[in-house]
Amino acid sequence: MDDQLKSAQSKVSSIRFSSDKEKKSDNLPHMSLDLVKGHINLFELRISDKVTPNLQKTLDKIAQIFHILPSTLECFVYASPQIQANCFLGVDDSCVLRFSSALIDLLDENEFAFVAGHEIGHFLLNHTQFNLNENSSLEYYMLQRYQEISADRVGLIACGSLNSAIKAMIKTTSGLSDRHLRYDVSSFISQLSSSKGVGLLFSTHPSMIIRCRALLWFSLSDIYLNEANNMEQTTLEFIDKKILMDFKKYVDGPASIVIEKAKETLSIWLIASFIVDQGTFTKITQEDFIKKYGSSTLKSMKNFFSSTPSNLLKDEVLKRIMVAKENLRLLIPESYEEVYNAILLKFTKGGT
Repeated sequence: MDDQLKSAQSKVSSIRFSSDKEKKSDNLPHMSLDLVKGHINLFELRISDKVTPNLQKTLDKIAQIFHILPSTLECFVYASPQIQANCFLGVDDSCVLRFSSALIDLLDENEFAFVAGHEIGHFLLNHTQFNLNENSSLEYYMLQRYQEISADRVGLIACGSLNSAIKAMIKTTSGLSDRHLRYDVSSFISQLSSSKGVGLLFSTHPSMIIRCRALLWFSLSDIYLNEANNMEQTTLEFIDKKILMDFKKYVDGPASIVIEKAKETLSIWLIASFIVDQGTFTKITQEDFIKKYGSSTLKSMKNFFSSTPSNLLKDEVLKRIMVAKENLRLLIPESYEEVYNAILLKFTKGGT
């Protein structure tokens, strides 16, 4: 990897959304860019200064902002009425960007810079390196949604205009051009108040309204305003907490409940193992158990102990621990080890 690309990656990492966890493993499968480009070159239009000079000029400007070589980006336009853009990351420190013709026709130069910067953000932040075997887990979709917040921040820096970034979001959400729109951002965001908090369990993208709100908050952060030479500053950490609250309320609520329940189930069976090893379910342990898990769960646990033969009790508890561990691992494969170790640590320190 060349020094320019490393520098660009370091720069965008400083604005990564805190819940967008960087991938630790380096041996994940990548798509063959040669295979992708071989197909694309036959059926799509390569963006170049000779054929699409305005688009190429915008891409060159973005490359200059992040100090990466323009040759790192191979960009194409394909015919489609759908409003789409995507990024393919290869093993050779380069990427392929694709934009639909409907998207190009809908956006002006600065708005296109936001969308292109967003896709380049996915490249610089290594966002395409998730293991495809994880795509059935709740965590996979949650992490994909968090990535969109980070990429939007890169898009904002690329276009240099909050107004253009939000206009691009409204246009790509509605499919409407300037002819039909008046850009009332507060009205657009107010749609969120009408939401009932329906979770998007199996969507890789949060709603544009959530993203728009997150980008507005980011534009007030110290790290962005320092670049914009503005005196008002708010810390990125504080803003990330606000964004995460939006996610929990409007997007990830149901998924979070499922994951927390799985963590609780594992904790309960670890406590059961402790009780079996002690040979008694003391009054103090029962009181602590009720405080954490409620009287109905305590009743179920006592029924389990009384109905299971003593010579089978240890094995039955172990079976339930293994099932609970596997269930949690399937839900959160990326962070399973970290979460499981935290549960163990909390259990060993505090008993129940």
